[in-house]
Amino acid sequence: MKKRMLALSSILGMSFMLLTGFDSSVTPETILENASAAISNASSLDFNMGLDFLLNMEMLTRSGEDTIPLNVGMGISGNIEFQAAQDQSFATLMNLSMISMGTSEQLSNSIYLVPNEDGYDSYTYDSNIGTWSYQFEESSDTQETLDQLKGLLSGDLPDDFSDSSSDLSDLSSYVEFTLSDQPVTVNGVSCYELTSTIDGSLFSENQQLIDTLFSMQDMDETSMLLVYYMLDGINIDISYYVAVDTNLPVQVLVDFSETDLSILSQLIELSMSLESDSSAETSFDFSLDSALITINIDTDNLPTVTVPQEALNVKEQSTSSESDALN
Repeated sequence: MKKRMLALSSILGMSFMLLTGFDSSVTPETILENASAAISNASSLDFNMGLDFLLNMEMLTRSGEDTIPLNVGMGISGNIEFQAAQDQSFATLMNLSMISMGTSEQLSNSIYLVPNEDGYDSYTYDSNIGTWSYQFEESSDTQETLDQLKGLLSGDLPDDFSDSSSDLSDLSSYVEFTLSDQPVTVNGVSCYELTSTIDGSLFSENQQLIDTLFSMQDMDETSMLLVYYMLDGINIDISYYVAVDTNLPVQVLVDFSETDLSILSQLIELSMSLESDSSAETSFDFSLDSALITINIDTDNLPTVTVPQEALNVKEQSTSSESDALN
């Protein structure tokens, strides 16, 4: 009977591995390690970060029998894209829409760095002035920026982020991931799915982490208490997708929408009651209607960045002007 039970257990175990497609040696730790190694060797990187944040504030002012409601939405949405190509050209592209008090503002900025002999052609666009500018740079931080992006994706923070008393070079030591039973398809790629939830307990149990992130040693007691209260309501759901065949990161989802902002409401109410001489009472209710960061990652598919023709025209005009001045 015992042998039959062992045989049945073995069959069930093998069936589980066949259904999930995962080897028994695959763990969240090995996936993170393999992803870190894979992306550090990527020849190019296209890192597209989508933002979708909407903070809603409901304010009620009571004076006698009268109640005055006010609803205000504040948000930001759009994309920020970083491109580091195989030929060492580089681009940062930002297109954001910001909403506040019923008005919206568009913000668009672009920076391109393209290798040119001993330096880089630099093209910049700023939506505030609506024009392109060009200049030649003797050197660039392109490779350093690429290395930092790879490090962030692999869970490593820049060296200067930590001080002599703390080491935060490996974020995975603070965040515990769970591997889903079956692969999922993301952007057409079969992926491991790693999930984790960060809540206030992460910070309450890691004083060193708080000290480093917020420089607590430089804060007064009131500011320190405010940080602790705010962190207590934090809730961040993370989904990390890594390609099964290449071990390359494909997508990261970071969702803050379940974060509890009630302490923020209480603190503002307390502050207003202490400062106001009026008999009116004001209450606040802050909520996150949406708070999602979506990061799509594409590697080894970008030979060079594509500079818009309008930017190239500015270079031609600049070069022509310099030539005329010399003559």
